[in-house]
Order: sequence, then C-alpha cells, then structure tokens
Amino acid sequence: MIGETVAGYRIVGRLGQGSTGEVFSAEHASVGTKVAIKILSPAVCTDPARVQRYLREAQAASRVGNQGTVKITDVGAPEGGSPFLVMELLEGETLAKRIARTKRMSTTQIGEIGRQLATVLAAMHDDNLIHRDLRPDKIFFVRHGGLAQERLKVLVGDSLLLGPTHDKGALYAAPELWNHPETADWRVDIYALGCMIFEMATGQPPYRGDLPQLAVHHSGPHIPTARSLMPDVPPNVDALIARLITADLNQRPKSMREVARELDSIGGTSKPLAPTIQDTPVLVLGEMEAGTLAPGPAHEPRPAAAPRQPAAPPQATAPRPDQTAPMKQAARSKLPLVIALVLAIVGVLAIVLATR
Repeated sequence: MIGETVAGYRIVGRLGQGSTGEVFSAEHASVGTKVAIKILSPAVCTDPARVQRYLREAQAASRVGNQGTVKITDVGAPEGGSPFLVMELLEGETLAKRIARTKRMSTTQIGEIGRQLATVLAAMHDDNLIHRDLRPDKIFFVRHGGLAQERLKVLVGDSLLLGPTHDKGALYAAPELWNHPETADWRVDIYALGCMIFEMATGQPPYRGDLPQLAVHHSGPHIPTARSLMPDVPPNVDALIARLITADLNQRPKSMREVARELDSIGGTSKPLAPTIQDTPVLVLGEMEAGTLAPGPAHEPRPAAAPRQPAAPPQATAPRPDQTAPMKQAARSKLPLVIALVLAIVGVLAIVLATR
C-alpha cells in the first residue's frame, strides 16, 4: 500500500494492524494534510450490509458534539477494493499501553480518565449511539493544546464486524452481550467502563480466561471487588466499580452523566494526567504513578488557622564590620592618577583649539 493513493491521500507509512485491518499514515496529494487511513481486511468484509452499517456508525460517532470522538473525514467501499476510513492522525499511546507501562494508576488518574470517558460516551448516548466495544486499546491519549495535559480520544469499535464477544472485547463484555446481544442497550458501555476502571485500579481486568470461561464469569452472580486484590483501593472507588459491573441492569447507574458526576467527586478534575511524552513514571502534582493507591478521601479538611501572635520588638544587633574598607582604600590610591589624566586631556584640547 505504500505509495498508493486512497481518496486523494497518498499512503506514506504503516502504523499497525488490528483485528479488522491495517492502519496507515497518509498525506493529501496536493494540500499535504496528514491523516490515518484504516483499510479493512477482506476477512471481515464478507457481509456488505454489515460493512455499510459499520461505516455509517463510524461517521455518526465522529459527528458527536464532543472532542473525545475520533474525527472521520471520509469512508468508502469501492467495487473490487477494500473498504476504508480516513480519520484524524493521533499521536500518543493507548490506555492499554499506559496500564502495561504503569501497572496501576493513582486515584487522581482513575477519576480523571474515567470522567473524560464517561463524558464522551454520554454525548454518544445522547445521539442514540452505543460503542459496544469499549476496551483499553480503543482509548487513546493525545496531547492537549501543547500543554502538559492530555485529552482522551475514543476510537471506533469493531463489534459490528467481529461480533459482540470477540477475542479482544470479551474481557469487557457485559452479561447481556453474551446472552441476548440483540436487546443490549447503552448500559453495555457502563459495564465495560467499570471493567476498565477495575483494571486501572488493580492492574488486571475483573475476569480472565478463554471465551467459555469468560462467558461463565461475566454472566455469573459473583462480582470480584477491587479491594480483594488490592486492599489500598479507596472504598468509594471499589463501591462505584461494583455498581458498574453488576449483572443486574437496574442496579447500574441510570446514565453516563451520573457516572461522570461520581467520578468527578473522586477528585480527578483538579489535577492533570501524566504527560504522554515521558517514557518513565512522572509526578502528577506530587502524586507518583506508583504501585499503590492513596487511600482515603481525595481532599483532607484544611486545619484551622492558629491565632496570630503579636510581633516581637526588634532586637538591637551589634554593628557589622565594614567589609568595604579595603575597596575604599584602593579607590583613594587611584584618585591622583585619574585627576592627572583628566588634566592632560584638557590641556591637549586647549592646544588644539588655540592653533585653529
């Protein structure tokens, strides 16, 4: 594909390969605008109707009124060619890579990452769109406005092409996707977000195993708690996760905006995320990306101010020895030489003026 032209863009490099196709970097042939182009694999394009629905939903998601959705500028399914999507080029790292690098995340970061994700998904739900394939490798961190902060971007899911419980998405698939996928609604995104918060807090998803084992775990009555793996997870974070990943649909939060408000109360919005550009763990306003979470409330009450004491009268101090005495003496010794030099210059000027 390198050097070929797709929708007016010349492909210049390969960015990677996923379950549904390859992603390339490209630039416009005349303007030079840089984009990413996803070329779908023929293996996932056996049903043209499903491919068309996938392309339509990808475009619809990009038009959601939130900066957290990846913007798609063109799609196509040419006869005799592979379907493609032209989208904004992202530079940074996925949440999956961030978790692999840091192992666990601080309460501050869990609150802010979760809040941003819930806000993006709330905007999608307002437009009657469901992601259905929310997982860490579909969440991208990008630099925000040149500041040492980040914004999340949510990539298009693959469940329409691969099925609701495909290999990569099975770790975060809600019970209803295993049992009754045709009637599943927006609450599958709440469940998947809860699984990701569990992973950010503990370093691993709530359930592991092959597809049959995951089907049993996600549909079973037992819900693992984050504190059972990592006792330092704050109780309020653990309680929120339990509500998000419950199999009882009526016990989950009533909307993504409700989830965003609860994550906001964790205290994430007051501090920025760690910059992507650094490869080593970094300080986030004094809080290190360490292997433990800071337990307890996000903000401690401010202690009462102590009564002010009257100022003590100034004390007399002994005079300090004059440190400039040697310099003053040296300046006095050079004074006659300076005077003589000035008189000589004045005399020369007087002679010049007299001879004119």
